Amino acid sequence: MAGACRGPLGSGELIREARVLRRGPKALRLLARNRDYRRLMLGQTASSLGSATSYFALPLAALAVTGSTAWAGLVGTALYVGQVLFGLPAGVVVDRLDRRRVMLAAEAAGLVLYAALAVLLALGDAGIGVIIAVAFATGVASVFFNPAESASIKALVDPDDLPTALANNLARMNASSLLGGPVGGGLFQLARAAPFLANAASFLVSVISLARIRRPLSAPARDDGARDLRAELLAGLRFIAAEPVVRTVVAANMLGSLAFGSGLMALQLHWVQSGTPAAVVGVVTMVMAGCGLAGALLAPSVNRRLRPWQPAAAAGLAWCGALLWGAAQVPVAGIAAVLGVGSLIQPAGSTALSARILHLTPDALQGRVQSAAWVCVRAIPAAAPLLGGLLLQSGDLAVSFLALAAVQLVAVALFLTAGIRTIPRPAAWTAPTADTAG
Repeated sequence: MAGACRGPLGSGELIREARVLRRGPKALRLLARNRDYRRLMLGQTASSLGSATSYFALPLAALAVTGSTAWAGLVGTALYVGQVLFGLPAGVVVDRLDRRRVMLAAEAAGLVLYAALAVLLALGDAGIGVIIAVAFATGVASVFFNPAESASIKALVDPDDLPTALANNLARMNASSLLGGPVGGGLFQLARAAPFLANAASFLVSVISLARIRRPLSAPARDDGARDLRAELLAGLRFIAAEPVVRTVVAANMLGSLAFGSGLMALQLHWVQSGTPAAVVGVVTMVMAGCGLAGALLAPSVNRRLRPWQPAAAAGLAWCGALLWGAAQVPVAGIAAVLGVGSLIQPAGSTALSARILHLTPDALQGRVQSAAWVCVRAIPAAAPLLGGLLLQSGDLAVSFLALAAVQLVAVALFLTAGIRTIPRPAAWTAPTADTAG
């Protein structure tokens, strides 16, 4: 089994690890010389910023059209529903077709969707149904693109550079989150259609960049015999269930997403209800995004020195501390500091463990495993805002935060199991031996 944990490093592995440690400071320069990887990153940097801008502006557009906060909230729900419903089928498609073409189709769909929305808003013809449909279709397109991108990154970069490449992705996403709100709000103030027109332009940049990738990104060749569609849909979930490391990481992320997502929503609502200015709550979000960006930039250096479980468990303990401080009614500044520390630490653990999953997964299963993991983890945050609101209404805020902290501690405990603690630093990984049968 691919996930079998390895024992102490042999002399050859120690030599290889030392070589990678010496190479570490040059990792970013090596990736920068990789033309196809650079093209992928260029397109996705533009697309990520455009998407973050639109995600901020979509609820504003819904509110402007309907005057209802309920409809505005439904926009985010529609995005999640699209992701969850189509996650497993998307994995099958990614493992059957050329992955570059899958990414091109998803980005071209985004270009058409947001260009059409911008035109309709400019003409005053965009009703709430159109906005919700665009959000839903965006979620659908994302679950086709994301596993195809992950599989493509593994194909484009050297295995030693995979954690660094994923850290670059996380840095890109955190930077987009940091800038998306101000840019989206500013463009929306200029014109309702402006942020969506900008997003359409970012998708165009991505399409052009993807079209210039020259390295083959086709899924592995498969036999032409009849295949059981149901078995293919469930193949990713079965791999996760059978692979100890992957199963543990996904379970920990699901529990952590539930506890932290619900707790953060409850904290933010509680702060607002207690009279904290909304701008201050927004600053806390910016602190987390800024620390996450710094953590992503530092992640390659951290991962050359620590095993993956160490930053993963440390970040989980920071989230737990924030929840406990919420139960103790610590002032906003104190909780924001703990959230910032967690956001700084978390990228190293998440990128190393994500790289480990990519490393262990046979190429023929990349799309289905990534999609299945995405569905498992994304299905939980969809319920987290609702749970956070319900906990706040329960009346006993301290007990609610203590319960969420207990769930977060279970997630931390999973990172402390032997199967996760014995994962070596990425420099010491060797090629997986799992079968490539889909």
